[in-house]
Amino acid sequence: MRTIKVCAAFLLLVASANVLAQSLPDADRVLAKAEAQAGEQQKSVLLVFGASWCKYCHLFEKFLAAPETNRSSRNTL
Repeated sequence: MRTIKVCAAFLLLVASANVLAQSLPDADRVLAKAEAQAGEQQKSVLLVFGASWCKYCHLFEKFLAAPETNRSSRNTL
């Protein structure tokens, strides 16, 4: 009986992961859209990789969000 429950839980997990993966946006499409928008505005694209456990990733996020470094609200580079 325990084996059946473990197998059922595993199958449910696999099915859930498949549904979740299909609902996430494709990285290639997201990057292509960002590059197109940046090209129209004559800007560059900054691709940032990070981890929730990384102290330096959090510091970099704070740096990018700081008013003196956040250029998203400005019209000039």
